[in-house]
Amino acid sequence: MLFLILCLILIMVMKIRFMLFAVILLFLFSGTGAGTDECMVQLSDESRGVHLVVGDCYNIGTFSLGALYNGRWEKLTYHYPEPWEGTFLSVRINDKVYTNSIDSRDKVLMDPYIVKKPTLTDNGVSMKWKLPENVLVEQTFELIDYGVRIYIKITNENSGPLGVGARLHIDTM
Repeated sequence: MLFLILCLILIMVMKIRFMLFAVILLFLFSGTGAGTDECMVQLSDESRGVHLVVGDCYNIGTFSLGALYNGRWEKLTYHYPEPWEGTFLSVRINDKVYTNSIDSRDKVLMDPYIVKKPTLTDNGVSMKWKLPENVLVEQTFELIDYGVRIYIKITNENSGPLGVGARLHIDTM
């Protein structure tokens, strides 16, 4: 009898695990999980022929671009119309490298340091990070005719000098 009760408990536990796994899969693939419109800031201007999509939930600030050709939106960067971790910003402070890409081999992901998530401006999208070295990193995308102008501003708010560099990696089509 005890064996039968243990078997029933095991079956119930396995069903609960299976149900939990199924719920997680449904969440990820149903359009309510990450990677949907809820995790992007988008800006489109048909008169300028450009569409910008910026990641907002994770890999914050990664992006993709599209352009209007013959009445259709076409890819300018890989993975358009969703943000892509292959199109990203890296910032070096002394010997430490920060990045907003999930592929952060030997680098530090910038997501935990976001102080202003991607926000729509009059003609673009802007965001800010405050890195542990007391360095403010601002990235702004401005829509222009058939493209986007990208501004990167790095401000040393320390009392002493720092070695700083920036790199923008764009995965084009």
